[in-house]
Amino acid sequence: MSEIREPAYRRLLSAAAAIEAVGRAPADRLRQALERALAEVLAVLGLAGGAVLLFSPQLRELVPAAELPRPGARRAEPLVLDGSAALAAVRAAQLRAPAWGDAWPGPAGAAADERSALALPLISGARLLGVLQVLAVPTLPAGEQQLLADLAEMLASRIASAQQPAGSQLEQERTRALVDASNDAIVMLDPRGAATMINRRAKYFFGLAERDVIGRSPEQLRAMFRLIFEDSRAFEAWITPLLASAEERAVIELNVIRAEPRLLQCFSAPVLGSDDRLLGRMLVFRDITREREVERMKTDFVSIVSHELRTPLTSIRGSLQLVLGRPQQPALADRTRELLEISLKNSERLIRLINDILDISKIEQGSIQLRRVSLDPADLCRAAAQEVESIAASRGIGIVVLAPGDLPPVSTDRDRALQILTNLLSNAIKFSEPGQQVELSARKGSGAIYFAVRDHGRGIAPEDHVRIFEKFHQIDSSLTRNVGGTGLGLAICKALVEEHGGRIWLDSALGQGATFTFTLPLADQSEPIVASRVDPNLPVVLVVDDSAATRQILRGMLESAGYQVAEADGGAAALQLARFLQPKLIALDIMMPDLDGFDVLQVLRSDTLTRDLPVLLISASGEHERGAALGVAYLAKPFTTAELLGQVRRLIGSPGRRVLVMDDDYHVRPTLVRLLRRGGFDVLEAGDGRSGLELIERERPDLVLLDVRMPDVDGYEILRRLRQLPQVRVVVLTAGDEQGDDEARALAAGAVRYLRKPIASDELVAELERLLPEPSLA
Repeated sequence: MSEIREPAYRRLLSAAAAIEAVGRAPADRLRQALERALAEVLAVLGLAGGAVLLFSPQLRELVPAAELPRPGARRAEPLVLDGSAALAAVRAAQLRAPAWGDAWPGPAGAAADERSALALPLISGARLLGVLQVLAVPTLPAGEQQLLADLAEMLASRIASAQQPAGSQLEQERTRALVDASNDAIVMLDPRGAATMINRRAKYFFGLAERDVIGRSPEQLRAMFRLIFEDSRAFEAWITPLLASAEERAVIELNVIRAEPRLLQCFSAPVLGSDDRLLGRMLVFRDITREREVERMKTDFVSIVSHELRTPLTSIRGSLQLVLGRPQQPALADRTRELLEISLKNSERLIRLINDILDISKIEQGSIQLRRVSLDPADLCRAAAQEVESIAASRGIGIVVLAPGDLPPVSTDRDRALQILTNLLSNAIKFSEPGQQVELSARKGSGAIYFAVRDHGRGIAPEDHVRIFEKFHQIDSSLTRNVGGTGLGLAICKALVEEHGGRIWLDSALGQGATFTFTLPLADQSEPIVASRVDPNLPVVLVVDDSAATRQILRGMLESAGYQVAEADGGAAALQLARFLQPKLIALDIMMPDLDGFDVLQVLRSDTLTRDLPVLLISASGEHERGAALGVAYLAKPFTTAELLGQVRRLIGSPGRRVLVMDDDYHVRPTLVRLLRRGGFDVLEAGDGRSGLELIERERPDLVLLDVRMPDVDGYEILRRLRQLPQVRVVVLTAGDEQGDDEARALAAGAVRYLRKPIASDELVAELERLLPEPSLA
């Protein structure tokens, strides 16, 4: 300012005063105020002429509001904003940036060399108010161009004030102050994707000034987002369809790399006018960096606690089961037995609580992994009823299963589906009176099977139908205190059902019982696997044949001899089911449409999980010599029941039952040894990795029960070494990571099963019986 001479300084003050007057001008005097302000601006810069054009949003036109010198009787016509881009005013409005071009509208009768013009957009916030245009030449000094831009910015602010109704400016200031006070970053976009508002927190999150964002084109704004977000393509793909929606709300999580790394959760909602017209879209960014860090710490804590609790609980429960499960000399006093049974029940209750908390933790982190296969709904229902049969009998409750045998299979994780059903059945039993019945039914619906568990107990009030699925929610502590429970079971059921793509709901009224219904999707035609219910006390034979009639005949022969049968109708299905079920024998047809029997056999032998499974080739194609060359048994069609069973007994009869227990916990290991010996196994034990490897080399056990957390030799190193001894199977029993990493790693390293501590003695024995059945079962 010191470089401006006194007369010029006075002209600048006069121009500022005239511009200020525009902001106070009433609507009927706005034109005169604009003409005076324009005259002062032209005088400051010594320019010959100019114009102020105001933007009409409805018509998308620039309407002349002031012109100097005055054109007399003729006035310039409005300019359509989508018209000729050769006109400086139109270009400035389109680009929202200063533009050079032709000077129409301009002073009437101006010479051709006077019609070159510089136009500057008049913008307030992100709103285009109009254009200030002056007659000038491209050689206008840069300092004068900057002064003109400053005056145009001041004029835009005063025009915005003049166009506001009385009192609205104060209301806007209050609203802006409220938005700036938010702890979340807020950005408002118009339907094109240009920013119309940004609050103070957004400037802090993204390291931007308001001038960097407001007035920028959608393309410029997207380019800016590419510098801010780690995955800007995901953000653009997410926000683009939302800009045109007047209804949809959405949430996304974004990693920010500028101004500093942080994790933001972005919520987007449409902004509508009083006439329901879409004005744009609001983006609210919440910093969740700390939340995710706390969640990670909680996950680590849960993993550590689960290990530290499960290990001693395995020893406690196993010891109590040993004492209560065998005759004592002298016999236990009644009071002593009663106290031991109370201790056992409470240890099991604590285990259930730990498992529920760990399940909730995995669900919250999204780390539940479903192993989907096609399952018979009726078999699922019968298996679930069998699980709770003893509990129901002890309370005098009957279980009725209503599931027709011709239902189509569902696509589900067997263990998780059973968890849902047994949880619902257990609740129904707990809230039923002695002598009542609990009904479990299954029926076909639209694209799904509908499972329902119905009791005839006290019922649930309608206002609790939604809240009952919340974590730790129990409808009335006075009603639930006598039956126990953590309030987590139904929350887990809901999460597991939804993970399957189904839904769950409740129908009930006080005094009328309750019915919990959930859906599981039907199996896809590309999943031609039908897995029967697996009884852990029976060896499983997988029958593979593309003929349903042949499979039915083989099932009848095998089941009559006491074998459990699973079916696959093709080679691809057989490979998937073999990994999942680990059957004791695969009865394999050779001629099949997708993969023939020899192709299936080759894949089985190249997979560590299936390479040791016995295979019986069954065919009428006369491939006996080829089968013998591959070291597999062969049965020619047609055959008798005696011929089939003779081959089966020869292949899986008299398996070894020597088990090596490798666990460094001196409380758990002796308990496991006693449990397995009582189950009829020949048991060896080792307290560290080195001695365990020596025993394996010397004794060659049939199975190793391994805790992967060993003090000297890592359990995964032991698994790696045992790959050289394929005849030795390894079952991992550990209180390890609940997030699924340990399990996947152990199975990939060659383990055939992954079990978690604590485990009930009957469950452990049954699992090992499946792998090493007694000769009499075959």
